[in-house]
Amino acid sequence: MLSIDAYLETMSPQLITATTKATYVSIATLATDSTFFGENYNYAIALRMAHLYELDNRGDNNAGFITSKTEGRVSVSYWNSPNPKSLTDLHMTKFGKTLLGLIHRIGVSASTSYIEAAF
Repeated sequence: MLSIDAYLETMSPQLITATTKATYVSIATLATDSTFFGENYNYAIALRMAHLYELDNRGDNNAGFITSKTEGRVSVSYWNSPNPKSLTDLHMTKFGKTLLGLIHRIGVSASTSYIEAAF
C-alpha cells in the first residue's frame, strides 16, 4: 500500500507542501472509513484530500453547478455542498468522481462477496 503522500505526489503535488495539509488530513480521515476501504484506505484519503483542496482553491469558480436559469430579468441558481462528510459534493471534482467510482467498486465487490458467501 502506498502512503498518502505518494498518491498526492501524482494527484495534487501542491497539497503536499500546503500549510493547511494537516487540516485536510484530519477532515479526510474523519470522513473516510478504514474498514470499508481496507487496502485502498490511503488512496481514498488522498482522493478526498485532493477533492477538498480543489474545491477550496477554485477561485471564482466556487459557485458550484447551475441548477436553474431564467432569461427574462436574468436569474441563475447554483448548488454547492461543502459538507466533507457528505457524498453529494464528490461529483464536483475529478478526484471526487474517482472516489465515488472506488466507493461503488468496493461496495459492489463487498455485496457480491456477501451474496456468494451466503450460498
